[in-house]
Amino acid sequence: MKLTDEQLKAMGHGEGPALVLAVPGSGKTTMLLSRTKRLMNEGVDRKKILTITFSKASARDLGLRYKNLFAEGPAPSFSTIHSFCYSVLKNDERRRGTSYTLIESNRALSKWRIATDLWKEIMHKSPNEEQVETLLREISYVKNKVLDPKEYNKEAATPLFLKFYTAYEGLKRDRQWIDFDDMITLVPEIFKQDPGLLRAVRATYDYIQVDEGQDTSKGQLAIIEAVAKPKNNLFIVADDDQSIYGFRGADFRELLHLNERYENLSLYYLSRNFRSQEKIISLSSAFIEQNKARYQKTPVAVKGPGPEVRAVELTNLDKQYAFIASEIEKHELKDVAVLYRNHVSSIGLVEFLERENIAFAAKERKSRFFRHWVLQDLMTIYEFSQNPADLAAFSTFYYKIRGYLSKKMIEALEKKGVGGSVFDALSDLKLPDYAARDVRALKRDFQHLKTLAPAEAFRFIQKDLEYEQYIASHAATFGSSKTTSMRILYYAKYIAKNTDDYHSFIGRLKTLDRLMQGSRAGEKGLVLSTLHGAKGLEFDAVFIMDLNADAIPSLPKTPVDPAEEMRLLEEERRLFYVGMTRAKERLYLLRPRHVDRESVPPSEFFIWSKDAIVSARGEH
Repeated sequence: MKLTDEQLKAMGHGEGPALVLAVPGSGKTTMLLSRTKRLMNEGVDRKKILTITFSKASARDLGLRYKNLFAEGPAPSFSTIHSFCYSVLKNDERRRGTSYTLIESNRALSKWRIATDLWKEIMHKSPNEEQVETLLREISYVKNKVLDPKEYNKEAATPLFLKFYTAYEGLKRDRQWIDFDDMITLVPEIFKQDPGLLRAVRATYDYIQVDEGQDTSKGQLAIIEAVAKPKNNLFIVADDDQSIYGFRGADFRELLHLNERYENLSLYYLSRNFRSQEKIISLSSAFIEQNKARYQKTPVAVKGPGPEVRAVELTNLDKQYAFIASEIEKHELKDVAVLYRNHVSSIGLVEFLERENIAFAAKERKSRFFRHWVLQDLMTIYEFSQNPADLAAFSTFYYKIRGYLSKKMIEALEKKGVGGSVFDALSDLKLPDYAARDVRALKRDFQHLKTLAPAEAFRFIQKDLEYEQYIASHAATFGSSKTTSMRILYYAKYIAKNTDDYHSFIGRLKTLDRLMQGSRAGEKGLVLSTLHGAKGLEFDAVFIMDLNADAIPSLPKTPVDPAEEMRLLEEERRLFYVGMTRAKERLYLLRPRHVDRESVPPSEFFIWSKDAIVSARGEH
């Protein structure tokens, strides 16, 4: 195994703190494992080396690659930050005689169910999936960023966030439950209360190595630095340009100020990119240089120029999918990724691929599409048209469609009962003239809806029953994404256009869900993934699709202060950069001009890339 001069310099680092800045495809894992082996060869006990990364998959990969590189002898351990913190907690339990129950490892417990129950208790109604996800994400964010929940409450997307946070923490404290994020907040407290335990942990390790250092949160890095003292033999490998987990609390900016905490910090660069062709490296590097908060790096291409990066506009989503399929066939591509900003984008593609009998594997196997409230509403409204006596179903959506029906009217029906249809029962009530007219009109609408095939039925619900207006008002009220909700509606119509009735539509949904659940990404072939899910992977060819303004960059629709807006935009740039740099040979940037018959403006990232490609060719 031959290492470059840059890799040898970094690998040879001995005592004291060091930061290795590694561009994509620069062999940073090989260098890190080689350093580990060198330390052991020089007499360092493998148990004295703590190597931390930030996911189970990464820790597992480090172990496998170490064995492949250095087959002989026992391998050192590679740990996630949470696994390390959990070992500290268990040690503390033994010393103090206490006992915690980790929610995520106890099958009888569920963070999702706990959060849902709290929502019902505090808001007096059931939450949808998006609201529960947002609440749990914000609780995690506050802990990892070491924020004051009272201060964060002012900017939280979750209403009454502080009340939720306090109730959640109080419930766990009373029952001696902890979650993964508690490890990051509890360990510093344990070290403060038990200096002897901190000394024991410090004495256990002589060298601490951190892989994927850009993924550390402020709280995680503080724990690592506390354990590294006073030797400070801290070796961090990172690429600040690939920091894409700000929503989880990761903060690469701590790395930008590392030299302020360590005056003797050694800085190394791995600048040679062994993965991508020169044209891919040139475009992606120029793109990320727009960011201000970063270390300046100059990637060097090892491979030749390669094919042109292509920025292609297609008429609509179908044309976009067909283009991907035709390029795969034309160039006989065997190792391909199709990447997208949001998981919902995969639904139309999966429908197309299955119809065309093209095999694929999905990186993220669970899709919110099949459980999204918009899809559930469409199906409930359509199903109700087949059985208009179902008052329970009607009561879940009557306020989401046109007409001015009140809750009192529904309560009156619940007391009185419904005979042939909800609308006939409503007509029997003493209603104001406007309400009576609405009821008669709705009865006609639902009689017509019953006769429609699914695709036309969903379009009728969207336009004629004015469900689209409810989506807009829901987004404005709850801070949810109107774009995502409208895409759910569109993909429901897209799937439905090849089905004849409600039952065949349901069957189609089950088929697609089963396809995504049963797929396994890993072998060479066609892989579908979000941009986040593709981090750490590489492919011969990469298609980044749906590059429209409503998809990427994904920025808050409500106003934020300029500094926060810039921070979020720069993270979106880093995410796009990660997607671009997954490609080894070919890179395609795609966008459909129309979605659901409506013109959609291009992403600013697409515009920039297209202009840069044209400029590189010397065209005007």
